[in-house]
Amino acid sequence: MLGRGTGVVVGTSSLAPDSIVVKDKVATMTLPGKRPGECSIIISAEVTLKTDPLEAANAQLAEALAKPMATLRAEHEAWWKDYWSKSFLRMHSADQQAEWLTAAYHVHLYTLACVNRGPFPASYGGGGLLIEGDARDGSKVEDWVQEVRFNFMPLYAANRLEMAKGLPDAFSRMVPFLEKQTQNVFGWDGIWVPETYAPWGMSSTLSITDDNAPENAAWFHSAERNVTYGRFSHFATHVGLIFTSGLEISHHYLAYYRYSGDEEYLRKQAYPFVRGVCEFICGLVRKEADGRYHLDPANALETWWQVRDPADTFDGIRAIFPQFIELSERYGKDARLRAKCQEVLAALPDHSIGKWHDDGRVDATVDAYAPAAGKHGFPNRINCENPALYRVYPFGLSGIGAPDYDRAVRTFVYRTTPLWWGWSMDAIWAARLGLKDQACVLLAEHARRFNTWPYGGWEVIHCRPVPRDNSFAPPFLDGGGCSATALQEILMQSHGGVIRVVPALSALWGGVFQLRAEGGFLVAADVTDGVPKLVEIRSLWGGKCRIENPWNGPCNVIKDKEAIFRSDQKTLEFDTVKDGIYLLEFADKPAASYQPQPLEERYSEARGYAAHGLPGRHD
Repeated sequence: MLGRGTGVVVGTSSLAPDSIVVKDKVATMTLPGKRPGECSIIISAEVTLKTDPLEAANAQLAEALAKPMATLRAEHEAWWKDYWSKSFLRMHSADQQAEWLTAAYHVHLYTLACVNRGPFPASYGGGGLLIEGDARDGSKVEDWVQEVRFNFMPLYAANRLEMAKGLPDAFSRMVPFLEKQTQNVFGWDGIWVPETYAPWGMSSTLSITDDNAPENAAWFHSAERNVTYGRFSHFATHVGLIFTSGLEISHHYLAYYRYSGDEEYLRKQAYPFVRGVCEFICGLVRKEADGRYHLDPANALETWWQVRDPADTFDGIRAIFPQFIELSERYGKDARLRAKCQEVLAALPDHSIGKWHDDGRVDATVDAYAPAAGKHGFPNRINCENPALYRVYPFGLSGIGAPDYDRAVRTFVYRTTPLWWGWSMDAIWAARLGLKDQACVLLAEHARRFNTWPYGGWEVIHCRPVPRDNSFAPPFLDGGGCSATALQEILMQSHGGVIRVVPALSALWGGVFQLRAEGGFLVAADVTDGVPKLVEIRSLWGGKCRIENPWNGPCNVIKDKEAIFRSDQKTLEFDTVKDGIYLLEFADKPAASYQPQPLEERYSEARGYAAHGLPGRHD
């Protein structure tokens, strides 16, 4: 499809098959009746961008067959050893929920390692496994930005950056097509990222047609319905007017840089993409008589259709535009667009306040962020996302220590759809807000509802995996991504230039972990009853480290067994050298009194969880 394809070949070096028959999509290989007691069968799969996938798969198979089996096994084991050595996480709690969630975390990372290494991101629906053929709803080609990002959210802190880069790499390949599509559909320059897209960027959600009969007509309305921008004649009501997608993908481009420190990538790959998204958004918003820039109509995700000034899009603008402006100044480029972005930022409308109810009622007395400024043709809630909380995550405008912290917490408390589907990010938002009494509870409840497959896979809705009574048949990746990211955010956060250790961990949990922080740091901690015994920071690049004091009291920073810094301030700041290791200890309980215990393999005793198909090892 447009030069892209998948090829799979099967071969063996120990014996020749009697016959090989390929019919339609089924290949059958018949082995001889007399054959060795043991033989090796190798399966080669290749996904290609422009070349023949079968030719590529055959070449890969030939390369594998030329090696002794012992060499192939050694290479395989070395890859997995390296993969698992990049970070670690082992948590425990008296009720063993922590063990269960730790197991689910590793099942998800294992699944991603199996399916998410190719040139195209694995689909969120069935990317890990398909049962009884492909029985998914909707297009088997198109994917959703809101869903595929879940594959990548936990990869940064898990220190799997080579895989995390797969998302921006995929969108960078789409840029030429996206730029042309943006001109065709909207009539101005920039990059419009459609919410649903084919692997090369094509969208079928905004349709230019003269016959008034777009494909999937049940999802479409005429663009004459209050739409005053663009050239499209019809739009898909559920996703066609979502404009947060490009801002979210821009966030991933910039997040990869903050974790990797790759300046060449930032300049050559991230900056052009972010620039294109900002240019498109500047053409989309319109200055009205009040002197403010508005967007009307647009969707607040899939939840509120045809609204005014959707919160998720405008908070994305507030998060991404300043970063583009800073890069534009650094590189001395795009002065005109930079000035336009500054103008838009300065004239955004005030935040809309109030609680929106499912039935369309708005309670303006609730001092919480609203999902939008107003509604049009669809007053009631359609789906189950919480657009007003996107400022907390992924965009990081609100959270621990932010000036609007109390309002952000109220927005979380009054959210319209708490923990609704597998993609619900409730535990992530609770962690970003430092709600220690809720984050771990929500994380466990999320898994109880949606972690339903016996091997540890996730369901998108709360239903029994077998037998299935709906078309959401395969295990999904989005729930696993939400769970893994939430667990990381509970244990360590590093957005905004400050590292926070166990910012949202329950006092009932303990354990050890090592995760990667923005700015080039590996952060490890040993935790008991929700409080670190000690924290170790490995500086990968050197430079200044800023970390929130893990204790309510004096903290010592030790390097090479010598104290180099002591402070009881809320935020600690000290210089580091490349590859330097820094130990943080609570001065009242120094590390010298610390008695480390080796990690041991132990079997889970949570037999009750096993009965519900939850992950973990069971007797």
